[in-house]
Parts: sequence; C-alpha cells; structure tokens
Amino acid sequence: YSVDPLDFIKNAKSIDSAQTTQKSSEIPQTAKVVETHTPEPTPIVITKGPISSFRDVSLTNPFYDSITYFAKHSILSGYADGTFKSEKTIIRAELLAIVLKSLDIEQHGELLVGIFRDVPAQHWVNPLVSEAVKRKIVSTDRPFFEPNREVTRVEFLAILALASGEQIPETGSKNWSDIASDHWSHKYAEFAYKYNLLDNISGDKFRPNDSISRGEIAEAMYRYLKIKQKIQQ
Repeated sequence: YSVDPLDFIKNAKSIDSAQTTQKSSEIPQTAKVVETHTPEPTPIVITKGPISSFRDVSLTNPFYDSITYFAKHSILSGYADGTFKSEKTIIRAELLAIVLKSLDIEQHGELLVGIFRDVPAQHWVNPLVSEAVKRKIVSTDRPFFEPNREVTRVEFLAILALASGEQIPETGSKNWSDIASDHWSHKYAEFAYKYNLLDNISGDKFRPNDSISRGEIAEAMYRYLKIKQKIQQ
C-alpha cells in the first residue's frame, strides 16, 4: 500500500509536536533559586609604628620624623644591635658626612691628600674633608681635624652655616649671657635662633660648648631643610 506524501508530512509534524510537549512537561515550572551571600572583606588597617631598622625609635621619640627622613635617604644609619641611640653624642667625622650629604655636596675634582695629620688618605672621611676644605667649610689653620672628637653645638652650627652658604647679618637680634656679642660664635647662635634649629635657645644661655646628640643633629638638619624647602611633604 502507498501512503499519500502529504498525509505523511502531517502525521510527522503531529508526532514531533507531541514529543516536544512531552519533553516540555518534564521541565519544572519553577526552579529553586539558592541565594548565596558573599561576606564583605575585612578592612586592612595599617598603623604607623616604629622604624623597623631602629628598634629604639618609636612614635614617642621627639626626633621620630627627622630620624625617619634621614634613615630613608640613607644619610643616617644605626648600630649593629638595631638601635639608633638618638641621645648619643656625635663625632666630627660623622657630622661632616651628615651635613654634606644632606645638602647634596659630594667630592669633586682633585682629592686633597695629607691636609690633616690625623686624616690619612685611606680614611673614609678624607674625600669629604677634601671637599670641605676646598669650599672653606673646614679651616686648615690647625694641623689636626680630630675626626673622632665630640662635636659642640656651635661647631655644628658653624659647619651647617658655612656648607649651606647662609648669609648671617653682623648685627644680632638677641644676646646670651654666655656669649659675647663680638665673639665669633655669636653669629652662629643667631643663625640657630633665626631658624629655631635647637630647642631651649630663647633663654639667657646658649651653651655653645655643650656636646650635641645624634637626635638633636637630625632634628636641626630636618628643620633647616624644611625651611629651605628641600623636603617634600
């Protein structure tokens, strides 16, 4: 028996439709949606702490900012035990290095050798001494530089003023009972007073020959550089 082609196509469509209907009935009408909750990330709080390389310099240290700045710029370093010892006095060789490096003064040109009897050619401070002599920061009136001698307050101020080319007026605005107004050190006391480089200098005594500590040096240099806009904050 033969089948009419048109009837075959009609029957085929009805079969496909029935199968599609059956498959559609197998799909659930509503799918269960599982809600997921992503917790908010815990905020990271970064607290300002002590300098990692100096375990004795914390936020309570009065010279924290200045020591941090100079340590970051590799101008000041600490001791083998991880401390900075801000209260420790400073020697002349260390002072010259700190002042010249802070002012971006490096040794140029001919290296002068044998300027001082106690600074041999192989001494680490000799290039800086050579440059300081050429710039007239350090005097050669005496045959000794005394690199290991403790620095006084007025010596520090003199080296800083001369290295920076600071112009200090001859007539001062303040007098101290322990410095004569015509003494060579008076203008450097005025220099410190003008820029407030040292604490406790507004009173009657300046104490020019007192030793100065590492922390005081760092703070004075930091204040001076900020005034001269060499420090970007």
